[in-house]
Amino acid sequence: MLIANTPNVLIVHLKRLEYNFESDKIDKINSLMKFPHVLDLTPYTYYEVMGKEGRLAKEGEDKDENDGEEDKEMTKEELEKKVKLEEDFAQPEKEDCCEYKLVGVNVHSGSADAGHYWSYINTNRGTDEKDGDGTWI
Repeated sequence: MLIANTPNVLIVHLKRLEYNFESDKIDKINSLMKFPHVLDLTPYTYYEVMGKEGRLAKEGEDKDENDGEEDKEMTKEELEKKVKLEEDFAQPEKEDCCEYKLVGVNVHSGSADAGHYWSYINTNRGTDEKDGDGTWI
């Protein structure tokens, strides 16, 4: 699965529960989970992967010279199906922003059956880490 379009805000939810067949209960996974302060999704995007594999269509490559002739012979329903199919399989627009800053984390304390959630939120947002100001972390 590749990422075609990136959202303005990315929310990642990790399933940290598993069924234990020995105890016949759901157990919470308590292992350490690290997450980067900046998450770059570029390696998982359509253009990055397809480009590395040499599978990107060149400009005008996907157009057939005889398309106009074939379209004239099609019924309205066939033409609508063809257009819909072309839209479904069209190359997505290239995204220019695939980096996300970590802004907050929800943490669950307790068992798989009960507990409390705690939120840790970065209140220093808005500063630019590229200017050497590390307070945004």
